[in-house]
Amino acid sequence: MHRRGTSSGVTPGSMWRLGIKHVDSRHILGQNAVSSRVNADYTRIRGYFWNWVLWKDLEPLVSYEILDSSVEQYMEFIYAHGWPSYRAFKIVDALVHQNPLLGSKFARSRRAARGLRSLHTTEHHTPVPLDVTWAIAVVLARIGKTTESIAILLAFHCYLRIGEVTNLEKQNVVLQGDSRMGRGSRSSITLSSTKTGPDQFVLVKNNMIEELLKRAIELSDDAVFVFGDMTVRSLRAAFKEGQRLIGLSSTEFYNFHGLRGGGCGNDVFREIYTLPEVQLRGRWISLKSFQIYSRRCRAMLAKDGLPRGDAALVMLLTTFSPWLVFGGDVFEEGGRHEL
Repeated sequence: MHRRGTSSGVTPGSMWRLGIKHVDSRHILGQNAVSSRVNADYTRIRGYFWNWVLWKDLEPLVSYEILDSSVEQYMEFIYAHGWPSYRAFKIVDALVHQNPLLGSKFARSRRAARGLRSLHTTEHHTPVPLDVTWAIAVVLARIGKTTESIAILLAFHCYLRIGEVTNLEKQNVVLQGDSRMGRGSRSSITLSSTKTGPDQFVLVKNNMIEELLKRAIELSDDAVFVFGDMTVRSLRAAFKEGQRLIGLSSTEFYNFHGLRGGGCGNDVFREIYTLPEVQLRGRWISLKSFQIYSRRCRAMLAKDGLPRGDAALVMLLTTFSPWLVFGGDVFEEGGRHEL
């Protein structure tokens, strides 16, 4: 039998020899070849792999061949046990990013990844239609969850991810007439941290959404965040509650991320914005990925129809004018159609 380290087969010496675990902080350029978010993802993905190696008590990784074989076994394990496939898809890139010399050493692992991709079915988040979005907002506002209602409408209009909504800071909201932007500027929100990088922005081009955003700021007692102490968990729970109240069963529930696809698909389908404008609003860096995403959202909206669940209740709720729901005289009849 081979000799193992004090706690596992992954000995510090073997990881040092392969240059896997050790990161030289002087290699600033190499580490910044990808965004900080991707760096964090790679660190997490490598952590999953090393924890698995420790758990399986594999033989010491004293050669590239053994490492390649271990990564292949890891992918097989992920597939067999139904673990999230992204852990397998990203592990090779995560290891190579830390040690570029490993780039040509993963023949078996890359073959396994191709096999996993052929067996993997991607689950796309069904876009939430405009009328369903509005109906959910209506029922939540009428039971006193005004802040959650506004957050949902803002996510639809600005194609926001759920974390971007809950982390939106008051200082990053620029309303019309703000001295920072000058007269005549449109309202906008700045997103400090996004999937595609820091300091992204999106214009708030709808008057109703702008007024609701002002209302959210007024309602918030928090000195920092627009939506106060709202968390990803609480907002997701409110979104599910709204769907239940409009008659959807749990098997029909939309994912919150479907608001992003719904807003994008709606604006493309109804030609509210040009494709370059939609890409800019959605903060897609790759034109190719945006084209695929927007075409799929538009096709899924056309295919799914409107809406799921209790169609009669949804259509009734979408006839409510905004001022009946949120109060005040700042809205006009039919404002929902301009989301």
